[in-house]
Amino acid sequence: MTYQKFNKSILVLSAFLFFLGFSQVNAQCAGSDNTVTICNKEQDNTNRTYPLFDQLGGLPLAGGTWTAIASANSNALDETTGELDLWQIYSSGLHEFRYDNPLCGESAIVTIELGGYPGQDNIDGGANACNNENDVNMYSFLGSNQAGQVQDINGVWSEDAPTGFLTNNIFDASQVTPGEYTFRYTVPAVGTCPSREAVVILEVHRVPVVGTPTTLEVCAEDDLTGLTNFNLGNLLTGADSDGTWSQNDVDLPSQFIDIEDLYNTSGTGTYTYDYEIIPTNLVCDIATVSASIRIRATFNASIS
Repeated sequence: MTYQKFNKSILVLSAFLFFLGFSQVNAQCAGSDNTVTICNKEQDNTNRTYPLFDQLGGLPLAGGTWTAIASANSNALDETTGELDLWQIYSSGLHEFRYDNPLCGESAIVTIELGGYPGQDNIDGGANACNNENDVNMYSFLGSNQAGQVQDINGVWSEDAPTGFLTNNIFDASQVTPGEYTFRYTVPAVGTCPSREAVVILEVHRVPVVGTPTTLEVCAEDDLTGLTNFNLGNLLTGADSDGTWSQNDVDLPSQFIDIEDLYNTSGTGTYTYDYEIIPTNLVCDIATVSASIRIRATFNASIS
């Protein structure tokens, strides 16, 4: 082989190898599939801008776009940069994100094996309900002191001492006696990430009972001397006794009134009194009811 032919062969081989290398790089410009495991996502603030591009295998080239395979994860993904807010993924498990690169028409998938987050314990008096609530949402007592941290939604609720009134995340507090009830919210294990739980101690408070009101009716010509120390509590049936009475938003000094003096001073008419009980815990509404005393005028006439 002459030197000229040998040199030509070298040039052809070099060009072939360059073309082969260029083709291989471009054929892999989206990189290759990869799976990563992330546990305790809430413990790292950088998980709010998790770079998916860095998790691609092979030799990916920039310039492509990202897509969340599950549409529920779309809000957590920046499709241009590939940054992912793991705190906005509200269920543990496998989550797939595809990288498409138009330079070679290829794609690759990053699969995140995401451990569960059950929220934070609530055991120091922060969980309260009233015994007239039949739809207490237990999720409302989880969460975190840090904005943006939300518990997963694919966990399971349970009671330490089953009452039979917990359905999924809804507790019927109207069926139980006031007191403390312990609940656990458990998210499942994912790969090497263990199962985790948060504990909620719910205190159910008794709602004040203001009873059923009645109206006392008397006539102006009746003997009212027996009503000079009338107990307004007699206008209510089944009421708690620790409330206060008022009239026209002015508290009365006592629950006893003088109906005879009322008539002598103000005459006939309907007099309304309000009874109010403040609950032991203001998570429950203040209970109020109104009752009335009606003093009727006597009709006098002569017929001729």
